[in-house]
Amino acid sequence: KFTAAGINQTKHQILLDVDVYVTILLPGITTYTKVSNEISVAETVIVGSVPQTYTYFSTTEDKIEDYADEYIMNNG
Repeated sequence: KFTAAGINQTKHQILLDVDVYVTILLPGITTYTKVSNEISVAETVIVGSVPQTYTYFSTTEDKIEDYADEYIMNNG
């Protein structure tokens, strides 16, 4: 399983799915059930290079022009 863990970082997990079928015996009653569990076997963070700059642009209509103007003024 790969998940984002920050700027240019990815968390990698190896998971083991375990399913066990259990029979429960009681006087006069027999029942069956399935027990499932997910076990993390290994986990690591893959680190990439960090960029020198990072720019965030809002997706709301009223803020897009403000962010674009600021970016152009500072980096243009």
